[in-house]
Amino acid sequence: MPKMTAHVLVCDPIAEDGITLLKRFGAEVDVRTGLTADELRAAVDS
Repeated sequence: MPKMTAHVLVCDPIAEDGITLLKRFGAEVDVRTGLTADELRAAVDS
């Protein structure tokens, strides 16, 4: 069975330690704070 990778979109400020922890557990982390509603929809749809 292929390994699944979690994709995490962080759109609110969080501590760098939190991002590091997500990455350590294998998540692909995309940090984009300050998105408009339309930008957020586009980011989630992609």
